[in-house]
Amino acid sequence: MSQNIPAKRQSAFGAFVKSKVKGPTVQQTGATKTPKTPSKMRRLSLRKSTRKIKHALKGKSGSHQPAAAHRDMPVSQNTVQGEDGVKLKGYKMKTSPTTMVQEPQRTGGSPEENSVGKRNIKSNIKSSQNVKPGQKFHERIATQQPLKRKPPGFEDSDDKTPVKRVRSDTAKSVQSPAKTVDVGEVEDSTVEAVKMFEWLIHPVKKEKFFSELWEKKPLLVKRHLESYNDGWFSTEDLTKILHKNDVQFGRNLDVTTYEGGQRETHNPPGRAYPAVVWDYYQNGCSVRLLNPQTYSHGVWRLCSSLQEYFSSMVGANIYLTPPGTQGFAPHYDDIEAFVLQLEGKKHWKLYSPRNEGEKLPRFSSGNFSQEEIGEAILDVTLEPGDLLYFPRGTIHQASALPDTHSLHITVSTCQRNTWGDLMEKVCIPSTRPPPYWTHTPYTSPSPPVRGTHGETSWRRYVYHPPGLRLTRHSLPTHHRLHLSEEHMGRPHGEGMYTIHQASALPDTHSLHITVSTCQRNTWGDLMEKLVPAALATAFSEDVEFRQALPRDYLDYMGLANTDMDDPRRKAFLGTIQSLLSRLVSYVPVDAGVDQKAVEFMRDCLPPVFTKQERACSIYGCRTRLEKGRVVGSVDLKTSTPVKLIRKGAARLVMEGEQVFLYHILENGRVYHGAELQPIEVPPEAAPAIEYLMHSYPEYVTIDSFPLDHQQDKIDLAMLMFEKGIIIAQEPASVDN
Repeated sequence: MSQNIPAKRQSAFGAFVKSKVKGPTVQQTGATKTPKTPSKMRRLSLRKSTRKIKHALKGKSGSHQPAAAHRDMPVSQNTVQGEDGVKLKGYKMKTSPTTMVQEPQRTGGSPEENSVGKRNIKSNIKSSQNVKPGQKFHERIATQQPLKRKPPGFEDSDDKTPVKRVRSDTAKSVQSPAKTVDVGEVEDSTVEAVKMFEWLIHPVKKEKFFSELWEKKPLLVKRHLESYNDGWFSTEDLTKILHKNDVQFGRNLDVTTYEGGQRETHNPPGRAYPAVVWDYYQNGCSVRLLNPQTYSHGVWRLCSSLQEYFSSMVGANIYLTPPGTQGFAPHYDDIEAFVLQLEGKKHWKLYSPRNEGEKLPRFSSGNFSQEEIGEAILDVTLEPGDLLYFPRGTIHQASALPDTHSLHITVSTCQRNTWGDLMEKVCIPSTRPPPYWTHTPYTSPSPPVRGTHGETSWRRYVYHPPGLRLTRHSLPTHHRLHLSEEHMGRPHGEGMYTIHQASALPDTHSLHITVSTCQRNTWGDLMEKLVPAALATAFSEDVEFRQALPRDYLDYMGLANTDMDDPRRKAFLGTIQSLLSRLVSYVPVDAGVDQKAVEFMRDCLPPVFTKQERACSIYGCRTRLEKGRVVGSVDLKTSTPVKLIRKGAARLVMEGEQVFLYHILENGRVYHGAELQPIEVPPEAAPAIEYLMHSYPEYVTIDSFPLDHQQDKIDLAMLMFEKGIIIAQEPASVDN
């Protein structure tokens, strides 16, 4: 029995092909041989292979066939039956200590692309400079240095490449968790989670994935096994979900298009009935199911298992795309994405982040135009069974092929699960912990204190900071609080607060006034302003704050693990300390102080004017209408001396790209009776306002304002005068 092998599908060594059909059949290219026994066939082939390699190394080979391998490297070939007979699917070389592993290559190209003749032999043998004339072949091999082996399954092991490509030849041996029968109780959920993730990225080892790929570069796994991802979701499942569940447009499902560079969402209000959804689909709309784990038991199980592995929320979206269409514009996301192709084919393009600030972003991007995203680092078509992983910040777009629809599931994780997000929890607690109090009374009698009228007897109590030996109680309004006897006699000092109560003496009334200040005006309150701003800056400028937390950090951190002696815990705390020390360099102290000043100004009373100040301000102007004429107009000239009404009456603050002048002149005398009314000023006017502030309490002429044009000086002075922020040295109202 003989087989005809097309020229483009010949073995890389051109000598023989082992058919899967039983029997000692051998096909020698270009000639028909009588079948021989397996032992004779092997000896004959290896002799011819050795002769061809010798000729190739000497440069005297007259054959047009690629040279065969050394006898220590027998060929193990995988074939597949097609219309043209037995076609070569790939090859592997069994390695000797002096050879490099040659990974499977895709066939279908030219003979030059699918062969490892003279060119590949020269690349496998380190170089020819050590080969001496007349040297025996085995002696030449012995002089060469062994080359580094590629990891199994990797077609590209260069760490500098933007995308890792992997071809799996062992996918058939892996059982899909989606097809696993429910056998009862889960003995160890962590083991199940590990198995789920190993299935997800097979054949890549999880250790290599996290050391070389996670948050660094995309991964493409071509499995060439359509059934590998079966069982998780299908178009039939989507149809059943639409029929049986109250799926709402916008909340649970989107219909979208991307045509002519425009991304549009076409969601109508209300429930997504099957007839309506499939009508949109027929008209070229992509369908996105936002929360399939709500309706699909398989997707629920997939996400639930992986969330235990990642110690982070795992979600999923289902994308169904009509043939020849694209539903979404190029963009990047704020999640680590694992794309599993379920049905049909989809053409994907990936692009590197445009700058350092977009690596591992905290939030997703808007839509990009094709001109904004540069050149693709990956251009590939995913088929059922394939996997595509890419880190957050990777710009991507995908479209279905013209002749088939596409259905894929995107499994996402690590959304806002970074070191910076943890720092927010550490530095900016969302709620203050309740105070720690005890019930046992403690009194410290003090001598009567003279009040405004009569006398008042005072008793002092002490509030102690939280401690392990104190019981926790909330602080109800108007509740009398005491401390335990163990704290009796403690002096009122740093870290303690004076708790007080007062009562009038039996023989007299009491009247006193309490003047208060320094409410929430501490270093800690300032830090509450500074730390969020510092974290925001660190997030945008330092990629280490945007890196994901360790996958297993919940296993050794937290209150239940405080006594654990684990090197991972020490390393974790060390990273926190390092990031905290680096956070100091991002603290915008001046901007934080400005915001604290704005908060203070909101609490302020308006200034009290003297008679002279009122006469020289907007409040003392005698402008009026008499007999149809305006008299007493304000007349500010460049020679008019002016100054701020009070040193703290105004504050210049920059918020983003805008400059605002905050002031207290329109505040009410009732606490928070009126909101601040800031004035937006052009940035070029800011130096003149600073000049006024720094000149206080001296008067300066309007002409001395550091502005280029005289009219700009007058306009700025009039703006501040009309708000009462500045006063003139003399009354500015003049009768005409």
